[in-house]
Amino acid sequence: MADSDSDTDPGRFLREMGYGKPGGPQMPEMPKAQDVRKQRDTRVASIFRNFRLLKKILERHEATIQKRWLKKTREQKRKIILAAWGGTMPVTHRPDFAVFRKMTERGVGAQYRSELMWPFINQEDLTKPKTLLLFLNARGRNDPCDFAAAEYESMHIGIVTESITPAFLNLHVMLFNGKRTEAEYGRLLHWNDHPDAGQWCCTRKHMQPGEGLLILESQDRTMDFLVKCARNILHDISEESLLDYPAQPAPPPITDQESGLASLALMKAEAPYRIPAHLSWDRMVSLLGAKRAAAEDHLWSLREDPLYFSNTLREMREHRQELIKDTRGKEHPYLRFGREDILWGWITHREVSSAFMKLEW
Repeated sequence: MADSDSDTDPGRFLREMGYGKPGGPQMPEMPKAQDVRKQRDTRVASIFRNFRLLKKILERHEATIQKRWLKKTREQKRKIILAAWGGTMPVTHRPDFAVFRKMTERGVGAQYRSELMWPFINQEDLTKPKTLLLFLNARGRNDPCDFAAAEYESMHIGIVTESITPAFLNLHVMLFNGKRTEAEYGRLLHWNDHPDAGQWCCTRKHMQPGEGLLILESQDRTMDFLVKCARNILHDISEESLLDYPAQPAPPPITDQESGLASLALMKAEAPYRIPAHLSWDRMVSLLGAKRAAAEDHLWSLREDPLYFSNTLREMREHRQELIKDTRGKEHPYLRFGREDILWGWITHREVSSAFMKLEW
């Protein structure tokens, strides 16, 4: 379907929602669909070109990269990453928090866009022994779509402070989740192009176009940085002969080369440089099946075991707010004047109906 910019007036819609007004959110840019597609095509081509190159480099030289990196001093590592980044790189961990502490009003952090958009790119983390190696392995051996959601989440402080403002393109969605080919990754769809397109956008299965452009911008520079890091570490191998080497078996995971259990703090610190964890649907189905079986057992026990029924109601009674005395030290009316049967009626009704609902839902 041809793009339609006249389906609605996005500027009017946003103004009615309070955008651009004193105290309201900033008015975002409102590009046309063809401009978004042009940006998408340029970014995706660059991302996949660098992804394929990095993957080929790791298939041939990952073990060499690991050995060389681990032997380098902190200063040598710093020079490599600074040269690859090609600009000012924050010195400390989580530069986005440092920027946030400097903010005095909404939107003033726009001058620190790089720190807010790539908080994981900093000298403190990347000069540690394992971090860059984990980063290279994750991004070079897994598809870009595996990192799309985490990419956007990393900009959270910039987004909520409006230092980074996603563009707004109404009635469109950009596809990322599970899109592993260059043709599909970041593809822009009008809601009329697919019956589920609107739902994908509203349920967050895929991204709004403005969010998608930010993801692509982030991934584009990140992949370019990692390719340059790999090349700088392999500086004695010419670019022309870099891929002439035969593919090698993948080296052992870098974490397996150390003994001991990783602390929670270490796992948290390394999370931006690893592949994000994914839900196991088989595990989810198994857990839900167990939950249903437990609810069914509970319902049958209420029906067939008088002692279980009595103990369940008595336990529920112990947690009712009617047992709490008022500010004058008096009991609830249900516990006076011979009216406790009303309380027991509520308890019985609540427990039995709850048991059925847990099983049915």
